[in-house]
Amino acid sequence: DYEARPAPHREIALDPRKLAALLGVEIPAPEVRRRLLALGANVRRNPDSKTLLSVTPPPYRSDLNEPADLAEEIARLTGLEDVPASLPMRQFAYSAPSREREFFRGTREIMLGAGFTEIDTLAFATIGDNEKFGGIGGGTSIRVQNPISEELRQMRRSIVPALLEALRFNLNRQAADFHGFEISKTFSLEAGAIAERYVLGALSYGDYALSEVGKPAVKAGFFTMKGAIEIFLGALGIGERISFKALNVAERPFLHPGRSADIMLDGDRLGYLGELNPRDAMERDLIEPCVVCEVDLEKLLAYGFSPRRTIEPPPRFPAIRRDLALVLDRDTAADLVLNTVREVASDLIENVTVFDVYEGASIASGKKSLALALTYRGKDRTLTDEEVNRVHAALIEKVRTRLGAELRQ
Repeated sequence: DYEARPAPHREIALDPRKLAALLGVEIPAPEVRRRLLALGANVRRNPDSKTLLSVTPPPYRSDLNEPADLAEEIARLTGLEDVPASLPMRQFAYSAPSREREFFRGTREIMLGAGFTEIDTLAFATIGDNEKFGGIGGGTSIRVQNPISEELRQMRRSIVPALLEALRFNLNRQAADFHGFEISKTFSLEAGAIAERYVLGALSYGDYALSEVGKPAVKAGFFTMKGAIEIFLGALGIGERISFKALNVAERPFLHPGRSADIMLDGDRLGYLGELNPRDAMERDLIEPCVVCEVDLEKLLAYGFSPRRTIEPPPRFPAIRRDLALVLDRDTAADLVLNTVREVASDLIENVTVFDVYEGASIASGKKSLALALTYRGKDRTLTDEEVNRVHAALIEKVRTRLGAELRQ
């Protein structure tokens, strides 16, 4: 047996003028009072305000505790169909432009356009992964006080281990091709302080481009990843300031010694890319080349993706091609030769590309032949052979002087 006790006495202050913000419909104050009385509530004017009502719900309605509860009952008494099916008007303002948000959105769009899929992984790593994959920031590892598992006891210094784990996950489910990227932070302890760095990490494995009938597919490798990174950096307007330099294998032993490079911006290291060392690939049962890269986005945030180029109509006048074969030291980078040609070239040169590298019996030991294709075109006239020959001869002399090269006979 028990005794029913009435709910404690409680008053709710209700402003009929503000009901429209809750219900989306205007209800006159007398009608609000009438409906509350019909509910069995005690309604009186608030002595401290001319507009507020002091409402005491009936004892058996313990669910009525605030103005929103009373508003719902007021609407229900005559039918909720009287409330219009539209959202109430709200004031809003556009957020201020953010170069950082614009930068990350542009980076994401370019990587997606290059055929990569964005993934999101945990920011933790094992002790072994942090020792092997040191990332691009240097420093030492940061230990987590309350790790989510016994293995993931440190903050990650590199995104590559997570990308390799994502590759393994896909291969175990018979996904033969995997091309993924992640824009996230890495963490390290540098000079006694915690350093957080935004990094673009990417991994490519398997068929990168679909095959044509009777032709093999394009496999992922060093040059496919290099092309994707060049497109990304070119969209920032700094493509001509980027170079690739052979990296120190001792710093990144997990990379292939002959198929890897540091990414340099005006001589400053920006990141790295390369195929996985065959030893590490065999440990992971990878039967095809696996290429990874990391780019320090902190050094690129200031550039953004603001429009930097104008669209030009197709040229009206024909082009003239001239080839140039130079004999250089074997260790001379092709990128150095291209940049030298661009620096000394006339305005008439539209494009320069490498189409052949040769080392053989006719080339001295320690030397190589690098063949370039130069395209000449005038924007306002058709060039003559005599004019092109004169400009081409002057360019050859400047390039030979700067590089110490010889013409291949």
